[in-house]
Amino acid sequence: HIDDAARAFIASADPNVPLNGSQFIGTGVGTSMAKLMDLIADSVYECLGHRPQVLGVPAPHSLTELDKRSVRIDSDEFRAVTGWKPQIPVARGIRQLVRTMQQSSG
Repeated sequence: HIDDAARAFIASADPNVPLNGSQFIGTGVGTSMAKLMDLIADSVYECLGHRPQVLGVPAPHSLTELDKRSVRIDSDEFRAVTGWKPQIPVARGIRQLVRTMQQSSG
């Protein structure tokens, strides 16, 4: 979530925080694309009263092995040094985004 990312940047800007090299920022929880699509559809249902149909389609031929990999970001080192941790769960962030988009569209 952008609020979590902003807090991470602020935490990393503290001159008293001993950061070395690149840092990884994430929830530590992997979320599949299928799960994200379901969360979005659920949020649309909550806001609009109807759930869009989510269809699976074959992966494009141009998809690389790297594109197919699942990723879980381990930010334990950053958390230990800065005290930062994500505050907004993925599902809540998606609900906020869907509501904001609905409100701005009309």
